[in-house]
Amino acid sequence: MEILETIRIGIAVTGILCPVLLMLALCSASYTQVGERLIQWRNQMGRQVSRKMKTSRFAYFRYDRIQDYLEHYGVTYMFPGKADPVSYLAVKGVFALLCMAAGLQIHPAIGLLLLPVGFQAPDGLIRLSNQQDNDEMLADIKNVYDTLRIQTKAGVYLTHSLSECYLAVENGRLKAALLTLTNRIVAKSDITQALEEFHEKFENKYIDILCMILQQSLESGRTVQILEDVSSQLTDMQHAIHMKEKEKLDRKIQVLQLLIFVGIMGVCLLGLGTEIMDSIIQF
Repeated sequence: MEILETIRIGIAVTGILCPVLLMLALCSASYTQVGERLIQWRNQMGRQVSRKMKTSRFAYFRYDRIQDYLEHYGVTYMFPGKADPVSYLAVKGVFALLCMAAGLQIHPAIGLLLLPVGFQAPDGLIRLSNQQDNDEMLADIKNVYDTLRIQTKAGVYLTHSLSECYLAVENGRLKAALLTLTNRIVAKSDITQALEEFHEKFENKYIDILCMILQQSLESGRTVQILEDVSSQLTDMQHAIHMKEKEKLDRKIQVLQLLIFVGIMGVCLLGLGTEIMDSIIQF
């Protein structure tokens, strides 16, 4: 009897759960289909916008110009496979709308003024990120100059010298670009084109000079003295950056000490005020 009762309960529970599980499966399938359709719609709209941007009469919205800009400032390295001109303009539009919405909470005129500010805000963030990358790459760029100078004195061919540079650097963005550079030189045997593609991946004056020196070395072979001069400049620049970082750290420590002092004084004054108030009340 107990077995039959258990079977009946199992059948009842199954009868309740089956419709629920079926509904959940249908909802999951519908959500999946909706998600797939949204992705298809986004990709289709992206292709249409891309085609219009490639034939745009306005240089600012040209697809090729924006793609070069994103690659030049390292955005394509930070967001591989996701950073494209269409996404870039979409982000700028979202920033513009958010800034305008925030400004409208204060005054309509402020909202209109903040619209172009929000549209340009991503560019400011991109340039700031690129500047931080340049500061982080400075030591590695100096290592590249030193390695090329030593390898050039030893008579090592440029391709092998660049391979040594790849092993010497630690910054991910620079390391990836050097790997692509050496692979392009080996695959296409066109050093000039490979150097141009490498140069387009950075907005950095020392990499500009490096590409110019390498280009001149292919024509004249005089590179050692220039590499030594630039390497010494990089040493001075690196020292200046370290001094600037040390000054920032000192300022942070001073501010922290000041906040601690203000906090202690506040607690003391609060205790003194409490004692005075108690004395007055008792008096």
